[in-house]
Amino acid sequence: MINTVKIKWPSYFGLLLFFLTTTTNAQNEYEPGYIILNNNDTIYGKIKDRTDDKLYHKIRFRKNKKTSRYSAYDIKAYKKGINSFESFWYKEETEFLKFDYSNHDGYGEKIFLKVMVKGKLSCYAKEYIQDDNFYVDYFELFKRYGENTFERATQGFFGLKKKRLTRYFFDCPNLVKKINNNSIKNPLDVVAYYNQFCGEK
Repeated sequence: MINTVKIKWPSYFGLLLFFLTTTTNAQNEYEPGYIILNNNDTIYGKIKDRTDDKLYHKIRFRKNKKTSRYSAYDIKAYKKGINSFESFWYKEETEFLKFDYSNHDGYGEKIFLKVMVKGKLSCYAKEYIQDDNFYVDYFELFKRYGENTFERATQGFFGLKKKRLTRYFFDCPNLVKKINNNSIKNPLDVVAYYNQFCGEK
């Protein structure tokens, strides 16, 4: 006879509430990390860059009980826990439902992008707060080394932006084939393939 364990609703609800509370508290705490100043100096301390429903325009950096605030204009990058972020000039433009993302010096505003992968082709996450539920969401942006544009990787629930990526990866036809026949379905796999098989050696 096989014994089964039944979880009563109150216990399940309590476990879920504990998980959500723990996650929320983690969002509100300072984490070990460092900042990289515009002069390339690295300073270690503790960092807080968000609450459970808000992304800070200026991160909080704490060292020796002193707290300072830094925007993307003030520093080049920072690392908080296991996550790294870099400062970029960023401009999002829309024309007839077509979105373009620029990275020209002095154009748009400076923001922090979360680093997902770096290489010949890098992938960054543009984080934002969902308007309806105050949830932190993101979308992936590709950037080739030395170029001053980003290319959005996905179109929400529909997966990779195949038409845009077909043009973007003109230099790697085998990657385009894999994207279009669904052999590669997510942004990080795109980056891994490109960095191994495509681009200049």
